Amino acid sequence: VLWPNGGYWHLKTRLDELQSISCSSRNRWSCFHPQKGQLASIIDDRMNHNITKTQSYTLVHGDYKKDNILFSHDDDEDDDNGGVSSKNPTGGRRCKCAVVDFQYCGGGYGAKDIVMLIVSSVSRNTLNSMGGEDGVLSYYYQEFVKYYHLNQNQNQQEKKAKNENEKDAESSSTLPSLESVKKQYELCLLDYVRFMAGWGFWGSNVDYAERRAWSILQQLLSKTKTDDRNDNKKAISVEEVSKVNSSVWKEAIYNRYPLDEF
Repeated sequence: VLWPNGGYWHLKTRLDELQSISCSSRNRWSCFHPQKGQLASIIDDRMNHNITKTQSYTLVHGDYKKDNILFSHDDDEDDDNGGVSSKNPTGGRRCKCAVVDFQYCGGGYGAKDIVMLIVSSVSRNTLNSMGGEDGVLSYYYQEFVKYYHLNQNQNQQEKKAKNENEKDAESSSTLPSLESVKKQYELCLLDYVRFMAGWGFWGSNVDYAERRAWSILQQLLSKTKTDDRNDNKKAISVEEVSKVNSSVWKEAIYNRYPLDEF
């Protein structure tokens, strides 16, 4: 049985943690508290809006950290044991992996798993060596597209072998763009940081997560795209962010993450 919403930190299951976030105007994450601008609910609503009908809906592992991934390195043998196998993008030995612990598996954006893996388990050196967030997401997307088309080709070959002439519904589907995946990642990162703000911050890249999430909030509240590109623009203070109302947050979230994009 799969959960309708994959993961263990989605908002409806973490209301106690939400209430535990400090409302102090000196706390940069007070904006998530329900007494403030309803940002947590707005993000949750956007992430779950009609999601089962979007092209980005998929299965989420839900607890995708290093403790739930088994690794092995083998230079010579082919991957014939059912595991995912790939060359290290930075060079090095062939790596095989298998994933365990599917108790939180369910629907959602695949970027939820990427966020948790990067924040909880990827070393800072690895993240930096792959070109940071953009580098990791670009590599992920490259591999995702490759395996998607490989799977499509295998399905078509199997249909031909069985003399099946039915139209392949999947062949007409469209993949999300890389830019769409990056925006999904941002939205999922904000949601994950909301959870940690009430539960406790942890992980090998938690400093990156806090810094990046705060940067996204700053961009959301910037008035124009021109402001976003202006390195000399004045940063919005923690106190100002804490006072932003729900209508402003909703407009900002849906402008940056429009429903027709993913």
